[in-house]
Amino acid sequence: MRFTRVLIVAALGALIIAPAALALRFSDSSLLPPSGVEGQFYSHKLDGAGGCNENDYEFRVVGGTSLPPGLRLVGTSTDWRIEGVPLVAGDFPVGLQMWSDGNADCAIEETPPNTRRTAERDITIRIARGLKIEQTQANVPPATVGQAYGPIQLTASGGGTQSWSAVQAPTGIGVSSTGVVSGTPTTKSGDTKLIVKVTDGSRSNQVTYNLPVRDKLELTVPPAPRTEVGRPYTLRATAAGGNEAYTREIAGLPTGLVFDVNTGAISGSPTVAGSFPVKMTLKDTEGRVAMQDFLITVAPKLAFVTKKLKSGKVGKAYSATFRLKGGVGPIEWRLIRFRPGAKGVKLDKLTGTLRFTPGVARTYTIIVRATDSLKVRAEQTVTVTVK
Repeated sequence: MRFTRVLIVAALGALIIAPAALALRFSDSSLLPPSGVEGQFYSHKLDGAGGCNENDYEFRVVGGTSLPPGLRLVGTSTDWRIEGVPLVAGDFPVGLQMWSDGNADCAIEETPPNTRRTAERDITIRIARGLKIEQTQANVPPATVGQAYGPIQLTASGGGTQSWSAVQAPTGIGVSSTGVVSGTPTTKSGDTKLIVKVTDGSRSNQVTYNLPVRDKLELTVPPAPRTEVGRPYTLRATAAGGNEAYTREIAGLPTGLVFDVNTGAISGSPTVAGSFPVKMTLKDTEGRVAMQDFLITVAPKLAFVTKKLKSGKVGKAYSATFRLKGGVGPIEWRLIRFRPGAKGVKLDKLTGTLRFTPGVARTYTIIVRATDSLKVRAEQTVTVTVK
Protein backbone atom coordinates (compact mmCIF):
# COMPACT_ATOMS: atom_id res chain seq x y z
CA MET A 1 0.00 0.00 0.00
CA ARG A 2 2.78 2.37 0.91
CA PHE A 3 4.61 1.46 -2.34
CA THR A 4 1.46 2.27 -4.38
CA ARG A 5 1.17 5.69 -2.76
CA VAL A 6 4.79 6.47 -3.72
CA LEU A 7 4.12 5.66 -7.39
CA ILE A 8 1.05 7.91 -7.47
CA VAL A 9 2.92 10.81 -5.91
CA ALA A 10 5.77 10.40 -8.40
CA ALA A 11 3.35 10.37 -11.34
CA LEU A 12 1.60 13.51 -10.11
CA GLY A 13 4.97 15.21 -9.73
CA ALA A 14 5.86 14.34 -13.28
CA LEU A 15 2.58 15.82 -14.56
CA ILE A 16 3.28 19.05 -12.66
CA ILE A 17 6.87 19.39 -13.92
CA ALA A 18 6.26 18.35 -17.57
CA PRO A 19 4.35 21.44 -18.76
CA ALA A 20 7.13 23.82 -17.60
CA ALA A 21 9.80 21.67 -19.20
CA LEU A 22 7.94 21.44 -22.48
CA ALA A 23 6.92 25.09 -22.91
CA LEU A 24 8.07 26.20 -26.37
CA ARG A 25 9.91 29.55 -26.57
CA PHE A 26 12.45 31.52 -28.58
CA SER A 27 15.97 31.78 -27.25
CA ASP A 28 16.98 35.22 -25.99
CA SER A 29 19.63 35.56 -28.72
CA SER A 30 17.03 34.87 -31.42
CA LEU A 31 15.04 37.91 -30.30
CA LEU A 32 18.09 40.23 -30.42
CA PRO A 33 19.18 40.30 -34.07
CA PRO A 34 22.39 42.20 -34.81
CA SER A 35 22.35 45.28 -36.98
CA GLY A 36 23.40 44.83 -40.58
CA VAL A 37 24.96 47.04 -43.20
CA GLU A 38 23.59 47.55 -46.67
CA GLY A 39 25.70 45.61 -49.14
CA GLN A 40 27.52 43.49 -46.53
CA PHE A 41 26.84 39.88 -45.70
CA TYR A 42 24.43 39.41 -42.79
CA SER A 43 23.70 36.35 -40.65
CA HIS A 44 21.47 35.84 -37.60
CA LYS A 45 21.00 32.44 -35.98
CA LEU A 46 17.52 31.42 -34.78
CA ASP A 47 17.11 28.99 -31.91
CA GLY A 48 14.56 27.93 -29.32
CA ALA A 49 13.96 25.89 -26.17
CA GLY A 50 11.33 23.51 -24.87
CA GLY A 51 8.84 21.62 -26.98
CA CYS A 52 8.58 17.89 -27.40
CA ASN A 53 11.64 17.63 -29.61
CA GLU A 54 14.33 19.68 -27.91
CA ASN A 55 16.61 21.47 -30.43
CA ASP A 56 14.49 20.27 -33.34
CA TYR A 57 12.50 23.27 -34.58
CA GLU A 58 11.27 24.96 -37.72
CA PHE A 59 10.81 28.68 -38.38
CA ARG A 60 8.89 30.85 -40.80
CA VAL A 61 8.01 34.50 -41.34
CA VAL A 62 4.38 35.30 -40.47
CA GLY A 63 2.02 38.16 -39.77
CA GLY A 64 2.16 39.73 -43.22
CA THR A 65 5.75 40.79 -42.66
CA SER A 66 8.81 40.12 -44.78
CA LEU A 67 12.54 40.02 -44.38
CA PRO A 68 14.68 42.95 -45.54
CA PRO A 69 15.32 42.77 -49.31
CA GLY A 70 18.31 40.55 -49.96
CA LEU A 71 17.86 38.41 -46.82
CA ARG A 72 16.24 34.98 -46.63
CA LEU A 73 15.34 32.38 -44.05
CA VAL A 74 17.33 29.19 -44.57
CA GLY A 75 18.20 26.16 -42.54
CA THR A 76 17.40 22.71 -41.25
CA SER A 77 15.71 21.50 -38.07
CA THR A 78 18.89 22.07 -36.07
CA ASP A 79 20.35 25.16 -37.75
CA TRP A 80 18.13 28.04 -38.87
CA ARG A 81 19.45 31.42 -39.97
CA ILE A 82 18.40 34.71 -41.50
CA GLU A 83 21.19 35.55 -43.90
CA GLY A 84 22.17 37.19 -47.17
CA VAL A 85 23.33 40.58 -48.40
CA PRO A 86 20.82 43.32 -47.51
CA LEU A 87 20.04 45.63 -50.39
CA VAL A 88 18.10 48.39 -48.64
CA ALA A 89 18.74 50.31 -45.43
CA GLY A 90 16.02 50.75 -42.80
CA ASP A 91 14.23 49.15 -39.81
CA PHE A 92 12.28 46.03 -40.77
CA PRO A 93 9.72 44.50 -38.32
CA VAL A 94 9.58 40.74 -38.83
CA GLY A 95 7.08 38.30 -37.35
CA LEU A 96 8.54 34.86 -36.66
CA GLN A 97 6.81 31.59 -35.85
CA MET A 98 8.60 28.62 -34.36
CA TRP A 99 7.08 25.18 -34.06
CA SER A 100 7.91 21.70 -32.84
CA ASP A 101 5.90 18.59 -33.65
CA GLY A 102 4.38 16.68 -30.73
CA ASN A 103 4.48 12.91 -30.17
CA ALA A 104 2.77 10.27 -28.06
CA ASP A 105 5.52 10.18 -25.46
CA CYS A 106 5.42 13.92 -24.92
CA ALA A 107 1.87 14.88 -23.98
CA ILE A 108 0.92 17.52 -21.46
CA GLU A 109 -2.44 18.13 -19.88
CA GLU A 110 -3.53 21.10 -21.97
CA THR A 111 -2.09 19.78 -25.27
CA PRO A 112 -3.19 16.53 -26.93
CA PRO A 113 -0.46 14.13 -28.03
CA ASN A 114 0.89 14.28 -31.60
CA THR A 115 -0.03 17.96 -32.09
CA ARG A 116 2.15 20.80 -33.32
CA ARG A 117 3.24 23.30 -30.66
CA THR A 118 4.05 26.86 -31.84
CA ALA A 119 5.44 30.12 -30.52
CA GLU A 120 5.38 33.53 -32.20
CA ARG A 121 7.47 36.64 -31.56
CA ASP A 122 8.25 39.89 -33.36
CA ILE A 123 11.77 41.15 -33.97
CA THR A 124 13.19 44.19 -35.75
CA ILE A 125 16.15 43.90 -38.07
CA ARG A 126 17.98 47.17 -38.53
CA ILE A 127 20.01 47.65 -41.71
CA ALA A 128 22.30 50.67 -41.73
CA ARG A 129 23.09 52.48 -44.92
CA GLY A 130 26.28 51.07 -46.37
CA LEU A 131 29.21 52.60 -48.17
CA LYS A 132 28.43 52.39 -51.87
CA ILE A 133 31.22 52.78 -54.39
CA GLU A 134 29.79 54.79 -57.24
CA GLN A 135 32.16 53.84 -60.07
CA THR A 136 31.10 51.24 -62.58
CA GLN A 137 33.33 49.21 -64.87
CA ALA A 138 33.08 51.92 -67.53
CA ASN A 139 35.02 54.25 -65.23
CA VAL A 140 38.07 51.98 -65.04
CA PRO A 141 39.88 52.03 -68.39
CA PRO A 142 42.55 49.49 -69.38
CA ALA A 143 46.21 50.24 -68.74
CA THR A 144 49.33 50.17 -70.90
CA VAL A 145 52.85 49.23 -69.82
CA GLY A 146 55.07 52.28 -69.44
CA GLN A 147 52.25 54.80 -69.80
CA ALA A 148 50.87 56.88 -66.94
CA TYR A 149 47.51 55.61 -65.71
CA GLY A 150 44.79 57.83 -64.31
CA PRO A 151 44.32 59.66 -62.13
CA ILE A 152 40.84 58.25 -61.52
CA GLN A 153 38.92 59.56 -58.53
CA LEU A 154 36.79 56.92 -56.83
CA THR A 155 33.83 58.05 -54.74
CA ALA A 156 31.47 56.36 -52.32
CA SER A 157 28.19 57.46 -50.80
CA GLY A 158 27.24 56.90 -47.17
CA GLY A 159 29.41 56.63 -44.10
CA GLY A 160 31.64 59.13 -42.40
CA THR A 161 35.28 59.90 -43.09
CA GLN A 162 36.34 57.47 -45.79
CA SER A 163 39.65 55.71 -46.21
CA TRP A 164 40.55 53.84 -49.40
CA SER A 165 43.03 51.08 -50.13
CA ALA A 166 43.91 48.55 -52.81
CA VAL A 167 43.30 44.93 -51.90
CA GLN A 168 44.76 43.85 -55.26
CA ALA A 169 46.21 45.92 -58.09
CA PRO A 170 48.51 45.47 -61.10
CA THR A 171 52.18 46.19 -60.48
CA GLY A 172 52.81 49.93 -60.63
CA ILE A 173 49.21 50.99 -59.96
CA GLY A 174 47.98 52.02 -56.52
CA VAL A 175 45.02 53.56 -54.71
CA SER A 176 45.56 56.50 -52.39
CA SER A 177 43.75 56.87 -49.06
CA THR A 178 41.55 59.49 -50.73
CA GLY A 179 40.46 57.09 -53.47
CA VAL A 180 42.70 58.16 -56.37
CA VAL A 181 43.78 55.37 -58.70
CA SER A 182 47.05 56.19 -60.50
CA GLY A 183 50.51 54.97 -61.38
CA THR A 184 52.52 53.57 -64.26
CA PRO A 185 52.21 49.84 -64.96
CA THR A 186 55.58 48.16 -65.33
CA THR A 187 54.62 44.67 -66.41
CA LYS A 188 52.19 43.20 -68.91
CA SER A 189 49.73 41.16 -66.86
CA GLY A 190 46.79 40.48 -69.17
CA ASP A 191 43.31 40.39 -67.66
CA THR A 192 44.21 41.39 -64.10
CA LYS A 193 41.92 42.64 -61.36
CA LEU A 194 41.79 45.87 -59.40
CA ILE A 195 40.12 45.30 -56.03
CA VAL A 196 39.48 48.46 -54.01
CA LYS A 197 38.16 48.82 -50.48
CA VAL A 198 36.66 51.79 -48.68
CA THR A 199 35.88 52.01 -44.99
CA ASP A 200 34.74 54.61 -42.49
CA GLY A 201 35.79 52.60 -39.44
CA SER A 202 32.47 50.87 -38.89
CA ARG A 203 31.37 50.12 -42.42
CA SER A 204 33.21 49.03 -45.51
CA ASN A 205 32.66 48.07 -49.10
CA GLN A 206 34.78 46.36 -51.70
CA VAL A 207 34.49 46.28 -55.47
CA THR A 208 36.40 44.28 -58.08
CA TYR A 209 37.14 45.78 -61.49
CA ASN A 210 38.69 44.20 -64.55
CA LEU A 211 41.89 46.14 -65.23
CA PRO A 212 43.81 44.60 -68.14
CA VAL A 213 47.43 45.68 -68.57
CA ARG A 214 48.83 45.30 -72.10
CA ASP A 215 51.99 46.19 -73.94
CA LYS A 216 51.98 49.43 -75.89
CA LEU A 217 50.05 49.22 -79.16
CA GLU A 218 52.53 49.51 -82.02
CA LEU A 219 51.98 49.89 -85.75
CA THR A 220 55.05 49.44 -87.93
CA VAL A 221 55.00 50.39 -91.60
CA PRO A 222 58.21 49.60 -93.51
CA PRO A 223 59.60 52.24 -95.89
CA ALA A 224 57.19 52.43 -98.81
CA PRO A 225 58.98 51.45 -102.02
CA ARG A 226 58.56 53.49 -105.19
CA THR A 227 56.42 51.90 -107.81
CA GLU A 228 54.98 52.71 -111.20
CA VAL A 229 51.68 52.54 -113.00
CA GLY A 230 50.64 48.98 -113.78
CA ARG A 231 53.34 47.38 -111.64
CA PRO A 232 52.26 44.86 -108.93
CA TYR A 233 52.76 46.43 -105.50
CA THR A 234 52.89 44.98 -101.99
CA LEU A 235 53.45 46.61 -98.60
CA ARG A 236 52.64 44.93 -95.28
CA ALA A 237 52.31 46.75 -91.96
CA THR A 238 52.76 44.83 -88.71
CA ALA A 239 50.89 45.23 -85.42
CA ALA A 240 51.94 44.36 -81.89
CA GLY A 241 50.83 45.02 -78.31
CA GLY A 242 47.37 45.95 -77.11
CA ASN A 243 44.91 43.14 -76.60
CA GLU A 244 45.68 41.72 -80.07
CA ALA A 245 42.10 42.17 -81.27
CA TYR A 246 42.71 44.77 -83.94
CA THR A 247 40.74 47.04 -86.24
CA ARG A 248 42.65 48.53 -89.17
CA GLU A 249 41.77 51.56 -91.30
CA ILE A 250 43.50 53.37 -94.14
CA ALA A 251 43.00 56.57 -96.12
CA GLY A 252 44.68 58.03 -99.21
CA LEU A 253 45.57 54.90 -101.20
CA PRO A 254 46.28 55.36 -104.93
CA THR A 255 43.64 54.01 -107.29
CA GLY A 256 44.29 50.34 -108.01
CA LEU A 257 45.65 49.47 -104.56
CA VAL A 258 43.56 47.73 -101.88
CA PHE A 259 44.02 47.30 -98.13
CA ASP A 260 43.45 44.04 -96.24
CA VAL A 261 41.94 45.02 -92.87
CA ASN A 262 42.75 41.59 -91.44
CA THR A 263 46.46 41.41 -92.27
CA GLY A 264 47.46 45.04 -92.77
CA ALA A 265 48.72 44.35 -96.31
CA ILE A 266 48.49 46.79 -99.23
CA SER A 267 48.45 45.16 -102.65
CA GLY A 268 47.39 45.68 -106.25
CA SER A 269 48.62 47.61 -109.28
CA PRO A 270 48.31 51.41 -109.20
CA THR A 271 46.63 52.98 -112.22
CA VAL A 272 47.50 56.62 -111.59
CA ALA A 273 50.90 58.24 -111.16
CA GLY A 274 51.64 60.71 -108.36
CA SER A 275 52.69 61.08 -104.73
CA PHE A 276 49.99 59.90 -102.32
CA PRO A 277 50.04 60.72 -98.57
CA VAL A 278 48.57 57.69 -96.77
CA LYS A 279 47.38 57.42 -93.17
CA MET A 280 47.06 54.00 -91.55
CA THR A 281 45.27 53.56 -88.21
CA LEU A 282 45.39 50.60 -85.85
CA LYS A 283 42.95 50.22 -82.95
CA ASP A 284 42.34 47.51 -80.38
CA THR A 285 39.05 46.76 -78.65
CA GLU A 286 40.21 48.39 -75.39
CA GLY A 287 40.55 51.85 -76.91
CA ARG A 288 44.25 52.02 -77.78
CA VAL A 289 45.15 53.75 -81.06
CA ALA A 290 48.34 53.83 -83.14
CA MET A 291 48.76 55.74 -86.44
CA GLN A 292 51.38 56.01 -89.16
CA ASP A 293 51.66 58.52 -92.01
CA PHE A 294 53.70 57.59 -95.07
CA LEU A 295 54.02 58.40 -98.75
CA ILE A 296 53.44 56.10 -101.72
CA THR A 297 55.08 57.41 -104.87
CA VAL A 298 53.81 56.03 -108.18
CA ALA A 299 55.90 56.82 -111.25
CA PRO A 300 54.43 56.88 -114.77
CA LYS A 301 54.99 53.70 -116.72
CA LEU A 302 58.46 53.46 -118.27
CA ALA A 303 58.37 54.69 -121.88
CA PHE A 304 60.67 56.21 -124.51
CA VAL A 305 60.53 59.88 -125.28
CA THR A 306 63.04 59.55 -128.11
CA LYS A 307 61.23 58.53 -131.29
CA LYS A 308 63.92 59.27 -133.89
CA LEU A 309 67.60 60.15 -134.03
CA LYS A 310 69.47 62.89 -135.86
CA SER A 311 71.36 62.19 -139.04
CA GLY A 312 75.10 61.53 -139.21
CA LYS A 313 78.00 62.17 -141.65
CA VAL A 314 80.54 59.74 -142.97
CA GLY A 315 83.79 59.89 -141.05
CA LYS A 316 82.43 62.13 -138.30
CA ALA A 317 81.95 60.76 -134.74
CA TYR A 318 78.25 60.30 -134.00
CA SER A 319 76.62 60.60 -130.54
CA ALA A 320 72.95 60.55 -129.50
CA THR A 321 71.32 60.00 -126.09
CA PHE A 322 67.98 58.25 -125.69
CA ARG A 323 65.41 59.89 -123.39
CA LEU A 324 62.81 58.18 -121.19
CA LYS A 325 59.84 59.12 -119.05
CA GLY A 326 58.45 57.28 -116.03
CA GLY A 327 59.93 54.20 -114.49
CA VAL A 328 61.92 53.85 -111.30
CA GLY A 329 65.66 54.28 -111.63
CA PRO A 330 68.37 53.38 -111.99
CA ILE A 331 67.95 52.47 -115.65
CA GLU A 332 70.02 49.84 -117.39
CA TRP A 333 70.48 50.27 -121.16
CA ARG A 334 71.11 47.58 -123.73
CA LEU A 335 71.66 47.66 -127.49
CA ILE A 336 69.53 44.89 -129.00
CA ARG A 337 70.19 45.46 -132.72
CA PHE A 338 72.31 47.63 -134.98
CA ARG A 339 71.86 46.73 -138.70
CA PRO A 340 73.79 46.68 -140.87
CA GLY A 341 76.81 46.36 -138.66
CA ALA A 342 79.35 49.07 -138.11
CA LYS A 343 82.66 49.30 -136.32
CA GLY A 344 82.94 50.83 -132.86
CA VAL A 345 79.22 50.92 -132.04
CA LYS A 346 78.65 51.37 -128.27
CA LEU A 347 75.63 52.12 -126.05
CA ASP A 348 76.47 53.41 -122.59
CA LYS A 349 74.65 51.13 -120.09
CA LEU A 350 74.24 53.92 -117.57
CA THR A 351 73.39 56.95 -119.69
CA GLY A 352 71.76 55.48 -122.83
CA THR A 353 74.16 57.32 -125.14
CA LEU A 354 74.86 55.76 -128.53
CA ARG A 355 78.30 56.36 -130.11
CA PHE A 356 79.94 55.26 -133.37
CA THR A 357 81.81 56.68 -136.39
CA PRO A 358 80.04 55.84 -139.66
CA GLY A 359 82.29 54.73 -142.53
CA VAL A 360 79.76 54.70 -145.36
CA ALA A 361 76.61 56.55 -146.24
CA ARG A 362 73.53 54.44 -145.46
CA THR A 363 70.56 54.07 -143.11
CA TYR A 364 71.01 52.03 -139.91
CA THR A 365 68.20 50.34 -137.97
CA ILE A 366 68.69 50.35 -134.20
CA ILE A 367 66.72 48.62 -131.40
CA VAL A 368 67.38 49.80 -127.81
CA ARG A 369 66.03 48.37 -124.57
CA ALA A 370 65.75 50.15 -121.21
CA THR A 371 65.11 48.24 -117.94
CA ASP A 372 64.33 50.02 -114.67
CA SER A 373 64.90 48.86 -111.08
CA LEU A 374 61.47 47.20 -111.00
CA LYS A 375 62.47 45.07 -114.03
CA VAL A 376 60.03 46.95 -116.24
CA ARG A 377 61.28 47.05 -119.84
CA ALA A 378 60.72 49.41 -122.71
CA GLU A 379 62.07 49.00 -126.24
CA GLN A 380 62.37 51.49 -129.10
CA THR A 381 63.27 51.04 -132.77
CA VAL A 382 64.83 54.02 -134.54
CA THR A 383 66.89 54.70 -137.68
CA VAL A 384 70.01 56.79 -138.28
CA THR A 385 70.68 58.10 -141.76
CA VAL A 386 74.31 58.72 -142.56
CA LYS A 387 75.02 61.05 -145.50
